[in-house]
Amino acid sequence: MRKGLGTFAICTTVLALLASAPQQSDAKATIFPTGVTIFNPDKAYLGYFVEVSYKKYANHPNARYRASDLAAEEVYLRDMNGNIVNTWKIPPTTIHRARLQPNGDMIMMDSANGHFYRYSWDGKLLKEFKGIGFPRTDFRVIDDNHIIYLTATTAPKEVAEKAKNVDLEWFGPRHRKGINLVCDMLVISDWEGNIVWQWEPWHELDVNQFSPVTPPHDWTHGNSVFVLPENKWYDQGDKRFKPGNIIYNPRNLDMPIIIDRETKKIVWTWTHNELGGLSHCHEVEMIPKGLPGEGNILLFDNGLFPRNRNHVGQSILCEVNPVTKKMEWKYLTQGYSNMAFFSKTMGSQQRLPNGNTLISECNTGRLFQVKPLKNHPDGGEIVWEWIGRASFERSYMVPFDYCPQLAKLPKPKAMRVTPPHNFYVHVKPDELRSNSKDLFIVEDYQEEPEYPVTSGLTSLGFSMSLAQPDELALIEQVKLSPELCQAIFQYSRDNGGFKVPSDLLKVPGMTQEIFSKLSLAKSDYTSDVMYLGPLKGHEVYNPGGDVTKK
Repeated sequence: MRKGLGTFAICTTVLALLASAPQQSDAKATIFPTGVTIFNPDKAYLGYFVEVSYKKYANHPNARYRASDLAAEEVYLRDMNGNIVNTWKIPPTTIHRARLQPNGDMIMMDSANGHFYRYSWDGKLLKEFKGIGFPRTDFRVIDDNHIIYLTATTAPKEVAEKAKNVDLEWFGPRHRKGINLVCDMLVISDWEGNIVWQWEPWHELDVNQFSPVTPPHDWTHGNSVFVLPENKWYDQGDKRFKPGNIIYNPRNLDMPIIIDRETKKIVWTWTHNELGGLSHCHEVEMIPKGLPGEGNILLFDNGLFPRNRNHVGQSILCEVNPVTKKMEWKYLTQGYSNMAFFSKTMGSQQRLPNGNTLISECNTGRLFQVKPLKNHPDGGEIVWEWIGRASFERSYMVPFDYCPQLAKLPKPKAMRVTPPHNFYVHVKPDELRSNSKDLFIVEDYQEEPEYPVTSGLTSLGFSMSLAQPDELALIEQVKLSPELCQAIFQYSRDNGGFKVPSDLLKVPGMTQEIFSKLSLAKSDYTSDVMYLGPLKGHEVYNPGGDVTKK
């Protein structure tokens, strides 16, 4: 039997949440290129990608519709050069997930009305049903007749009464006792809408674990659900990772969990301390067998409501070994709050067969592939990038032969795209244009200096707390190994920097001999530790009276 929530409180609460959600804004310059902006066919994984764009028009200054004012009306399948391969017309909606199936069908979820749709390759509506309550943000296909999804619900009154009113430093009083606490119910349903399995969070999660920066009634705010595939951990005897168990991400708790599908108990949790800790992440999923990194867990750490200013405006793509709980790889653009990789909400990733990772920076409408490189400061090289006209829902790639309809098509030509060097392309003044398309001036590229001045080289000296590993390698007084440079960098990130020179002795691999050769000082102005010795390619810094010798 299909079960119903049947509570007016849920309807009004969820509608209030949707209405009060901040409007998304495209974080782009006034003038920017769209389409494929980087494509290295020799290094990129080749296939097709799915786009669910939130509007057709760019966010230009004269646009009548801005941000997410327009609902998605189509789902596109594109090749690597951005050409449309297939289109599905869909009911206009503001929140959509779309998942292409191996037979060519497209399954979509409309969170605005709670409906699920199944379309054929040629766009014919095959099936439809109304989900229970208000399905939101994510669903996964289990088999041909079952899906799992998240739906908004409210905690029972007796649970809400257990919530405590607290007075928090910085945030003030939070009155939560007895109010309608909105949370998620996990549901497995067939295509007739009948529920065959469900899970409610209040049986396992502490109702007094909550995010102080979100509305008091918005308790868990789940945004992704994933069914564990076959994996090496279970093959080795770790029953926590039994195929069929479920990863659920209650965003507001900064703690993804794995639920045993049979016992409904939580068997695994995780968080991290990078840049102050996990910050309202999305799309927690396990890498399937046969792909590089198989068994590890990927997630998109948005950087929303971070606890460290270095995390503000910077997202982190994390790959985690779920057994050791150590971060095996991450994509994090370097430079102090450079905001070169950031999606405040949404966001996803996908491990590709050649070892690249597809990253969906949804808010900005940017989709890109990263080839991991051990010595790359960000974690890898961008080998393909596509810029949409607007923000889009979490995208992903499929291979050329993913379904019979694609297998019949000739493989599209992979046309290399090499972007111009940044800051050397300018818009022509109107009076210098010969026609309406004569818009740009391209200047000669100037080589960057061999030893650029970057984040570690402040006006007060070389900051040991802010320096990147490649900057630490510039120190000439003693040669620091790449491993020690990375350890210094990581210790600083995990512990909020170095307050006194002796803090460096706490870094794994740092010896008294190496430490004694470094000219270090504590700055009274910045409360930071500075290196004052010679650097490759730089003049020796003269501290004057701004620092105190150690």
